[in-house]
Amino acid sequence: MRSCGILQGKALLDELEERKKRKIIKTEEIKVLYGILTFYTMYDLEKFNSLFDYAEVMQPNIELITDEFVRTAYSGRIKEGLSYAYLMQDNIDKSREICHEILNFKDDKNCFSLLRASALVYLAESYTFESYERASWYINKSLETLELCQSERANRRKENVLNTYAFIKLVNRQGLDSISIYHPAEESFFEIVKGNYKKAEIILNNIKNENGSLKPIEYCYLGLATNDITLLEKSIELFECEGNRFYCKFPKKMLVNLSKNGTMCEGGAK
Repeated sequence: MRSCGILQGKALLDELEERKKRKIIKTEEIKVLYGILTFYTMYDLEKFNSLFDYAEVMQPNIELITDEFVRTAYSGRIKEGLSYAYLMQDNIDKSREICHEILNFKDDKNCFSLLRASALVYLAESYTFESYERASWYINKSLETLELCQSERANRRKENVLNTYAFIKLVNRQGLDSISIYHPAEESFFEIVKGNYKKAEIILNNIKNENGSLKPIEYCYLGLATNDITLLEKSIELFECEGNRFYCKFPKKMLVNLSKNGTMCEGGAK
């Protein structure tokens, strides 16, 4: 359901709970599988602070699985979620450590290519505000890894990786001649970088009309497009409520720039 994109977020969580009520779960593997799906639902809902406690509860159950491949696969899923959660908490060193643990999995038959691709793109993200060159290297490695996978899920992941790369390029003002964007929010950011503020504002208002509200990063973009400090402050507040300290650095940096200079300066957050 999740990998096919049929259900995500709260809808998936509700469906999982309903299925648990209807079925008697007999094997440890199935119990853990349901747990991992719940774990990933928290991930989809960006409940990063809850992931750590849930992973701690699940890990002993994973260790009880006797099949080595299944145990490694399930453990990898937990590590994937934790690496991203640590990144969002701005615990960059811990996030990178877990990503490298995933990359060191024994995988002679390339069964864990999607996991490795995730680890590589999270490593790239971790360098967003630190090193464009290292971020680019990891992005390209992630894309190379995804070429090993022939599935619709891999194709969607590739688009997500490229969109992440677009954000990294825009933050660092590099590689803009070869940018690929798959989300209107980053389209608006691109227009801001080019100085087309009104066009960016229109894109963001369309997103708001369609979705009913904006995401934290989208409020940041709107604040930049309109030179509205209160929107940047709202972006910061929403990021902090989510426990997302990593991306919160960006609107904080932009707020300083706008407060001092009345405009967005070149370069990313530090």
